[in-house]
Amino acid sequence: MRAAFIKTLGPPENIRYGELPDPEPGPTDVLVDVTAVAVNPVDTFVRSGLFRTPIVFPFVVGRDLVGTVAATGPGAVGFAVGDAVWSNSLGHGGRQGAAAERVVVSADRLYHLPQGVDPVRAVAVAKDGLDRVASAYAGLITRTRDELGAFNGEELGVILRFLHTAQRTTVAEIDRLTPGPDDKADAGGAGVRKSVERRSAGR
Repeated sequence: MRAAFIKTLGPPENIRYGELPDPEPGPTDVLVDVTAVAVNPVDTFVRSGLFRTPIVFPFVVGRDLVGTVAATGPGAVGFAVGDAVWSNSLGHGGRQGAAAERVVVSADRLYHLPQGVDPVRAVAVAKDGLDRVASAYAGLITRTRDELGAFNGEELGVILRFLHTAQRTTVAEIDRLTPGPDDKADAGGAGVRKSVERRSAGR
């Protein structure tokens, strides 16, 4: 298979594009045919060596992908060949990265892509969008409306559908994300608006 990989840590010039052996899924892994990948800052930290983490060379770069299930290990429950999937936690901690034609992903780090979500748009918001929205849910971001208002309606719709599908939230929690009085744009059919606010007891 073709992949973007490095043989030593260092600058972007170290990245090579070429052939590597196809990866083999383990008992609880899923083999994914990659449709699209994204680049985020953590990729550069890992590749340069600024973020120290276990790496096996040659090392495929990248964290975020969307793709289609090609094969599953016997213990990879919940996934079947042909499923549309996504992941945003590859390329560190001893795991090979996303920038290859085929990637092995542990089943506990893989999620189904919601029906109707464009894969290219999905991978574009997988890291930044999910981190910010998940942090807002966890109460780590106090200016929730400001954070979420940075996304347009369609992007926010993709993010919320991600959260629901990945079971990082529940339908009840999504329902708490209700329109504010100055909302303008529908959020890509997700049933929310461009600017939302988090309701919780006493807030």
